[in-house]
Amino acid sequence: MLTGESVPISKNKNDRVIGGSINIEDSLTVEVKGVGKDSFLSYVITLVKEAQESKSKTQDLANRFALWLTVIALFSGIFTLFIWFFLIHKDFAFSLERTITVKVITFPYALGLAVPLVVAISTTLAAKWSTYKKPYFL
Repeated sequence: MLTGESVPISKNKNDRVIGGSINIEDSLTVEVKGVGKDSFLSYVITLVKEAQESKSKTQDLANRFALWLTVIALFSGIFTLFIWFFLIHKDFAFSLERTITVKVITFPYALGLAVPLVVAISTTLAAKWSTYKKPYFL
């Protein structure tokens, strides 16, 4: 794993390095303190996995809101069909056309697309935040 530093960073004796760091000059002796599940890369993978598996309050709110918008859209379509077909006495094709128009306008497609975006942004922010916290093994 490369650290992604844009310029070389000098290290002194007893400084910590991350696996994949590049040694530019001289020789060095490195004491390995974490391998496998104890490595920094494993720590980052675990944090991202936990962030993806957990639901945020914003995502729960968006899911509840999407459910209610779906229910409202379905009932508004049924109500539209009832009004045009039974009360105004238009033919069924005309009433169905109005019903479909109402459902397309009121259905929460935009919200359904927004929920995965919320998850992606939350995961990104959690991953950035976790880099500021030093793991116990570093």
